[in-house]
Amino acid sequence: MAQIFLLGILDNLEDVKSICFCVSDMQDWLLRKGFRGHDSVSIRRVLQNDWNLLPSANANSYQQYRIAVDGRIHESTRKGRFYKLTEKEVLKLNNLDDLMTTL
Repeated sequence: MAQIFLLGILDNLEDVKSICFCVSDMQDWLLRKGFRGHDSVSIRRVLQNDWNLLPSANANSYQQYRIAVDGRIHESTRKGRFYKLTEKEVLKLNNLDDLMTTL
């Protein structure tokens, strides 16, 4: 489900080549989409073990994406230990990388 939101960011916002997010951002995205009960430990486990991501070494500034009540995606600058996905990695998580190479 989170992969779909990441894909939505790329589709709705121009000039986004990578997406940075903290575990709390992912929790918020899941809650907004109706998925409850995902704690930070289980989310971190998926990000690090399944998606093979590592958090930034230090707390740095990143562009945060939030879902508003009306469904729009809003950006703001935050600071934290974030994970980073490129556009290509988001497409791979959604199994769209093969489709994109054939187009």
